Amino acid sequence: NVSNRDAVLAYLACVPFKGMRHIPFTGQDTVLVVGAGMIGISALQLVKILRPGSTTICLERHPLRAEIARQFCDHLVLADGNEEARLLEITGGKRADIIIECSGNPQVPPTLHRFLRDDGWEPGTRGGHIHLQGDYPERIIFDDYHRWFVKNCSISVSCAVFGADKATVLQWMSEGKFRTAGLPVEVWPVGKAAEAYEYFEQKKGDVFKI
Repeated sequence: NVSNRDAVLAYLACVPFKGMRHIPFTGQDTVLVVGAGMIGISALQLVKILRPGSTTICLERHPLRAEIARQFCDHLVLADGNEEARLLEITGGKRADIIIECSGNPQVPPTLHRFLRDDGWEPGTRGGHIHLQGDYPERIIFDDYHRWFVKNCSISVSCAVFGADKATVLQWMSEGKFRTAGLPVEVWPVGKAAEAYEYFEQKKGDVFKI
């Protein structure tokens, strides 16, 4: 019951599906997803499917992708310089319990302490958690250590997918739990694959997925 256009997106959804197994959810978490490409949009939906009691917030800088994300999250925050203040407003000053970083921008992870909750100062408590889900082409440098170590946080990473997850995602698509309608996916002839890659690279965030 799933079209070829939608089914091909199941692979990318499996990337954050694998990653979420590394995250210590409690069931009532405030989850910040950074980046609203297909990985980020998938992460937002998977949190709601697997942890329906969670509150989802998406942080995105590109206007087109921000508008796409709006239909998949509880709150949208545009990265315009006021994102930290907006997050504090949404969370009542608490910040996020969990951050899933999906932008793939190596400059973003070093800034995430700004958005993560403060905790872990009493026995039996722990700081927030960050999962690095992006594929980063350059080095990630965690400086400002004095900001990081007082967070008492944990960080995890994951790579690729578990093949068996594809059937699960396809089933969720078939049942309407995982939505792809409204995503501006472009379908190109396979003979123009090289042109499509060049087009995607030139357009950057203006093209969602081919």
